Amino acid sequence: MNSWEQNRGQKGSRQENSEPRKVRIQGNLSEEFKKLAVANAKLSMHLASKSRLHDAALLRTVLLPKSHPVAEAMSAAGSDFNKRQKLGELAGIPPHLYIWRAAINAAMAVEQASATDRELLSQHVAAITSPDLLTNRVHCCRATSAYQPNTTKVTLSVSNELLITLDSLIRVLIASGGELKLGAPPRSTHERELAKILIELGQWQPEVRDHLLPTSQGFLACF
Repeated sequence: MNSWEQNRGQKGSRQENSEPRKVRIQGNLSEEFKKLAVANAKLSMHLASKSRLHDAALLRTVLLPKSHPVAEAMSAAGSDFNKRQKLGELAGIPPHLYIWRAAINAAMAVEQASATDRELLSQHVAAITSPDLLTNRVHCCRATSAYQPNTTKVTLSVSNELLITLDSLIRVLIASGGELKLGAPPRSTHERELAKILIELGQWQPEVRDHLLPTSQGFLACF
């Protein structure tokens, strides 16, 4: 896993995209367009709710302190990827695989990792000699800032072939202070803002869980 760059040919850096064209709508909206806007907003709320349920079924999420070695390694890998990609040094390695490698290597060095989990992760590192071997196996591996201050949200998804490796990684994260989140995640900022507008317009009834769910990183038990 740690010799990927030597096992693939070089590719050039990705070209910068041009600035997106901005489109502005001037004038007053007709009643038909207002109805369309409300219907579209309701559809957005419905799809966002379904999307969060899909996330719960497909993704594993662990909250880590930002100072956690795995969180720091994943963040550093993301920054390093962007720099090296511009220089054409990564030979087309997808960013989530680059970050996956950093997470696995950092997890092996965590003091709280058991001997069994450390060995399983070590075997994975030795077996994956090229990122091509992970192309259809690691679907998601990212670290983002959580709503809770000084907290990193790690999101992971793999195929069945890597579930043993994923379970080992998650056990290490939990043993070293991570918190595995279960159930559907809370509404995003944009979803909450849209719901607020619809409620003020009398076009949306707040759900019971809207009153119970804090705007924190706590998840409903149901992602």
